Amino acid sequence: ANFDPVPKGGCRNTAITFNDLSTSVASIASWTWEFGDGNTQVFTSPPFTHLYTDTGIYLVRLTATDIFGCSDTYTLPYRIIISQPITNFSASKALICPGASIQFTDSSVGNNLSYVWYFGDGSTAFVKDPAHAYSGRDSSYSVKLGITDNYGCSDSLTKIIYITTRVPKP
Repeated sequence: ANFDPVPKGGCRNTAITFNDLSTSVASIASWTWEFGDGNTQVFTSPPFTHLYTDTGIYLVRLTATDIFGCSDTYTLPYRIIISQPITNFSASKALICPGASIQFTDSSVGNNLSYVWYFGDGSTAFVKDPAHAYSGRDSSYSVKLGITDNYGCSDSLTKIIYITTRVPKP
């Protein structure tokens, strides 16, 4: 028994195809797959595909049985990772004077994330925790953060009218 998953991980609700690499002198009659998420399925022919509907780290095992009842089991030496990042962030202040700098802090959940910030004034940033200054007078800005992990799974969050600039009035 032997197999190779494609892709080797992915986002929640990703279908993983398991390419059978099993060999046998006799014809293989059945493939019993334990997908690691509590689901076991017996197939009598390819293709072998499984939809992972929840995030997690899954150990996958295959038992191939030939027409004579002889079987062999192979456990994948690494785990299938199914992820779904969750975006969150905050700002050091929500009300500022024009030209003042605000520190944004990412508190997203996920691994190996890349970032794109949209500050609502046409400016962007691509770092985890950017600082940004707003030049508008008496203006309000919506801020959006988009994140993507190393599997290409993404999420975003927009905070509507999150930052406001006001000119002090005596």
